[in-house]
Amino acid sequence: MSSRHLQSSLSRVEKTDQKLRGVRAGVFVAIAFSAFMASRPTAPSVWTLLASAAILFFVVLIVVHQRLKDRLKIWRGRVALEGQLEALSMLTPRPGHLVFSDLEFKDSHLVRDLDILGASGFVSLFPFFITSEGYRRFVRRLVEPPPSLSDVQARQQRVKFWERSRVLRRALLRRSSTLETVVNTEELQTLTAKALSALPARGLYIRFAIIFAIQIVLVLAFPLGVKWLATSALIAWLGAYVLFARDLDLLAAYPRAMQLGRSLRVMKELVTRLQSVPGADVAGGAGAMMGAAGPLPVLARVEQAAGALGVRQNPLVAILINVLGPWDFFWAIRMELARRDLEHRIGDWTAALAELEVDCALAEWNRAHGVSWPEFTDDTGFGIDGRGVVHPLLSKKKRVANDIRLARDQRCHLVTGSNMAGKSTFLRSIGMNVIIAQAGAKVPAAALKLAPIRVESSLRPSDSLADGFSSFYAEVSDLVDILKRAGAESGMTSLYLIDEIFRGTNNRERRIGAEAVIRALAGTRAFGLVTTHDLDLSTLEGSVDGLRNHHFRDDVVDGVMTFSYEYKSGPCPSTNAIKVMVNAGLPVKGQI
Repeated sequence: MSSRHLQSSLSRVEKTDQKLRGVRAGVFVAIAFSAFMASRPTAPSVWTLLASAAILFFVVLIVVHQRLKDRLKIWRGRVALEGQLEALSMLTPRPGHLVFSDLEFKDSHLVRDLDILGASGFVSLFPFFITSEGYRRFVRRLVEPPPSLSDVQARQQRVKFWERSRVLRRALLRRSSTLETVVNTEELQTLTAKALSALPARGLYIRFAIIFAIQIVLVLAFPLGVKWLATSALIAWLGAYVLFARDLDLLAAYPRAMQLGRSLRVMKELVTRLQSVPGADVAGGAGAMMGAAGPLPVLARVEQAAGALGVRQNPLVAILINVLGPWDFFWAIRMELARRDLEHRIGDWTAALAELEVDCALAEWNRAHGVSWPEFTDDTGFGIDGRGVVHPLLSKKKRVANDIRLARDQRCHLVTGSNMAGKSTFLRSIGMNVIIAQAGAKVPAAALKLAPIRVESSLRPSDSLADGFSSFYAEVSDLVDILKRAGAESGMTSLYLIDEIFRGTNNRERRIGAEAVIRALAGTRAFGLVTTHDLDLSTLEGSVDGLRNHHFRDDVVDGVMTFSYEYKSGPCPSTNAIKVMVNAGLPVKGQI
């Protein structure tokens, strides 16, 4: 159903909700009036009947209205989700309601170079996360190389499962649309790690038994008139409560139980839905959250304890029930024991839920923009073979597809070409396709084959006023890191993407430095592309093993500069810097 139809249905439900609110107010007034009339000494019995009927109708109305409000919440979630999905289809960023910063990834070259984070970054297309850990795992899956080929294949299988399970996937994503804020899993784990008591369960129950025994004596001594026993029992009871309750932090038990219950309610709802889908535990990767080892039994205990401790909200009831027995003390113990189970297992559950969130988000990516499943090989020297590769963040109208082949006989592409011809975009296209493929999703390419590979980049070296680094020094640091990893004898093969190598220095030193780096990279197991404006570097082909020239170029048609954005073999036959200056109005016409 389109967002327009959903919005229309939502409007109808909202109008019905408003009408029911008015009817409820009217019925309440009718109840008050009929009750007043029935209370008169000479009032006929019809007023009593009318008051009773109005009350019954009001109760039915409340039930119906509550169901309508539940339905209204579902419709609002559907409308919000449909808007998010349409935004994803149109590549419109929709930043989610995140409760933390991205400082964890501030030093990642890929995050900086491939537009992964930020207001218009790749991740901003996915406001579907329920937990903070889900968001973080999504970014990590993009920027960190996969541990092995089997891990990539397992990711693909899980994403395929969620791509097929459309109804459940949308139900899970819709839950994120109804949250005011994501569940902060770090705070949740901190909360479950805060112990109320260091005593073992046996010791806690022994203390409960002592208090209960004293309280029985206290309750029986007063009616029997044994004052000395009653007084002694009262003093002992107060002393035991002060001593034991402080050790158990009894006052904090209820607010902590409520806080835990709110944070875990979302998890309970999702697990309940997951249990209704065959294969979700195995193919869907939700095994840690299912069955007896899952969170439902423990969550039920937390909710039970929170509900029992909730009698504190009514002081009179709380006093009465605690006089009859150590109610708060018993349920605080139950809450503490449930917390201990959570402490040891919450990490596995939140990790499984986070992985599920990532897989569902990538399944939606497949629906909106996925073209083909990438093929992986265990031949680490294979390189990359891609056909029809496009940049995933460009609209379909602006995309230009290109092929890329990096193999043993051409490990390094030296890319020359005009300004604005598409060199930088092509490097980002390759990098993004590789990390999306290794994340377990379809790629926006006709075909892509590769071995698991570490993506290294130096596309946007930036200066840092705080650290005293210039952009040139930042680039040098990037290249040192790339060479170090490329030259490693063990570990994953690298794919390096270097844009405008040594752009921040003079022609002579740039030429010397670039040639040295290219020769060093060509002597490693790594594959990659290096772009440059120095056409002299194209003479390295033939003298550097595995280096091949490629280019992007421009053409001038009727005085207008045009770009094909097509990736072609050989060095660039033309440049356009002077043309750009002239077209911009700079006084350089005599220099052409």
